[in-house]
Amino acid sequence: MKERIVELDMAKGFFIVSVIILHTMSCTGVDQLCQEFAKYYSSFILFAMAGFYILSGYTYSQGKLNVKATILKKAKSMLLPYYCYAMPMIAVLFIVYVLLEKRTMGWFVDGLLAVLLQIQSVHIFGEGVGVHEMMYSVFASWFIFQLMASFVVFIPIYHLVEKNSVYVKLTTAMLLLGMGALFYHLDIQQLNGKFIPSVCKILILPNIWGIAGLIMLGKCISILGLLNVDKQSASKKIVLFIASLVIVAVGLATDDHLYDFPIGKWGGFKGFSYFITPVFGLALTLLCVYIANLLKRNNIIQKITLFLGKNSLDFLLVHFFWIWLILYVGGVWYPILSGVELPLDAVDKCLLHFAGAFPLVLALNSIVIVVKQKL
Repeated sequence: MKERIVELDMAKGFFIVSVIILHTMSCTGVDQLCQEFAKYYSSFILFAMAGFYILSGYTYSQGKLNVKATILKKAKSMLLPYYCYAMPMIAVLFIVYVLLEKRTMGWFVDGLLAVLLQIQSVHIFGEGVGVHEMMYSVFASWFIFQLMASFVVFIPIYHLVEKNSVYVKLTTAMLLLGMGALFYHLDIQQLNGKFIPSVCKILILPNIWGIAGLIMLGKCISILGLLNVDKQSASKKIVLFIASLVIVAVGLATDDHLYDFPIGKWGGFKGFSYFITPVFGLALTLLCVYIANLLKRNNIIQKITLFLGKNSLDFLLVHFFWIWLILYVGGVWYPILSGVELPLDAVDKCLLHFAGAFPLVLALNSIVIVVKQKL
């Protein structure tokens, strides 16, 4: 068994905090107040998403399990936590929306379908536009569903090439990324240019293949030991750190800053983004690993980032629920993707709302994780 690299968990911690920041910014209106910062930050998150998937491949281990057993193990580790969290969330949503706000049961059933099937825009039995309001609680969970769908593609392919050289695996990664680019170009599901499609988020064809390519790329990097920085010389660290910093800067400068990764838009270069964004994602991952390598000398920072990284799945699954609940209870929840406009006075106070909500989200999320681990 390979020795666990502390910096990888710390990098995951950096990534999950950056995602929570983005979503808290969006829900409090900070992105509207600080538009210039928000557009570059959205590109940063795009690269972080690619980095997350690359790290999923880096740490992947099939062991002695066959393809079916490996897929079932992955499904259990990712989808079971989602539905375990979804059940109490649905209960709270029922109390708030049906019992308190008197929404119709048809509206609630639409929301239930949206949550269970990861379909953002469901308005079959009740009225509504855009994202169903119940979806906000699980808005970020598309990530694990698409990761699971891509593992279904990746695992049998990796089983076939596992004993081949790293060059064969790297070629396979490029082919998988190419399949993602092809499906993006063909646009069979008519996703391009639609921020809120009615297609189930689990079945985004360009991403199924493209993310499988990122996972394979991560596995290749693992074989090469690129992220094991403790075994690198000081000069190599400096060169790779500067190179990564330059690549990320180029990525931020050249992106179109229109984030829509969940439905297959990987950047501003259309289909070519499926080959370009992985480079930016890898560079950002390497940059975070080097920063983690420096910061891990501080015991407090290491403990905090390790906690965030090792529990990144739990933070991902629950943080949007806490954002919604905190802002709802505070009377400043505005579901702008569901046809509700953000008032001007809310924009004026958005920094204050962000400053209150963000630490509360981290604290409540952490309490849930600690309680869960003790049960």
